[in-house]
Amino acid sequence: MNVDAIVEWINETLPEILKLIFLLAILAAIFWAVVMFLRRQRKQDGRERMTQAQMKAEEDAVQKLLRAQQLLMESDQNVTEAQKLRDQVVVEDLPKHKIRILGKDPNSLLMDIDSRIRGANIRLHRTAAMESSQMPYSEDDDTV
Repeated sequence: MNVDAIVEWINETLPEILKLIFLLAILAAIFWAVVMFLRRQRKQDGRERMTQAQMKAEEDAVQKLLRAQQLLMESDQNVTEAQKLRDQVVVEDLPKHKIRILGKDPNSLLMDIDSRIRGANIRLHRTAAMESSQMPYSEDDDTV
């Protein structure tokens, strides 16, 4: 089937109002595709508009966040140092260069560090509570 045969079939079978709706739907789909393409281009251009200082600050921030992640993986005792690194990146370094955390990679790294910090704090508080209790827990205490 060629295009002429399809157009002829449409002209024979569909009333004028349906033809108009069909054409509007095609135009709407084309418009939507153009908008999506332009949105994607704008997101990609955002990274290209960064200055050298901003790119360097972003790289340094990622390195500090990776260091904080590594500290938390080594031991729960490093939680205060990891929190300092995280706060330094989020509160001091990035706003100074007018950079916000956008995109998936830095955001997911930051979310990972936040969840590790919460987990380490919970484990540290649980350990401190168990150590400060008067009677240590043992399985023999359950049997009366």
